[in-house]
Amino acid sequence: MTPADFISALKPSAIASAATSRVPASFCIAQAALESGWGESQLARQAKNLFGVKSTSDWTGEVLAMPTREFLNGSWTYQTALWRVYPDWLACMDDHARFLAQNPRYRAAFGLSGQEFARAIAKAGYATDPAYGTKLVQIIRTHDLESLDVKEPQMTNSSTKTAGFTFGGAGLVGLVTWLANGHPAPIPPDVAAVIAAAVVTGAHLGHNLIQSYLARKGLSDKE
Repeated sequence: MTPADFISALKPSAIASAATSRVPASFCIAQAALESGWGESQLARQAKNLFGVKSTSDWTGEVLAMPTREFLNGSWTYQTALWRVYPDWLACMDDHARFLAQNPRYRAAFGLSGQEFARAIAKAGYATDPAYGTKLVQIIRTHDLESLDVKEPQMTNSSTKTAGFTFGGAGLVGLVTWLANGHPAPIPPDVAAVIAAAVVTGAHLGHNLIQSYLARKGLSDKE
């Protein structure tokens, strides 16, 4: 799979995941590329596992048994390990995003741009490779991946006083329509922009819309 093919295949899922996880799509794709060798790893091909996530006691999904090289007792050895199997790319990305969000060491990365997110994750010790952050940033820049990230709209005092927030008619209508139709996946880009902006402004209307979205998905804003 070429880098262009890999990006094209993962782009819809990365954007959809970013809309709810706040992990930039640019970072997600760059890390997936680095960890899976642009989708050529056996785990990526057989298990849709882009980030090399092993199965744990709380994992209830399918698993794949594969050998792994471990450094034990002063020497390298091969052992069989169980790895998580995902039904699709989105499930893999959402699971990885939850791991990042639930780990306090990565908290400072959230809210940053794709490149800064990558640097923060690396600084927090995600990988032992001292050049890990630099490698991610290079992938993001080389392939212009930050163009996939939803930009937070700039708000004016008058607009927030009048309507709580202003996104442009298409975005607001798109969100209402999307909610009314049962939120088909993936989340449309204009809808993702509205949700992101509502989170930023903290507007009352935005809060209500987000609550409606979460209720339809059977979630809560505490998760």
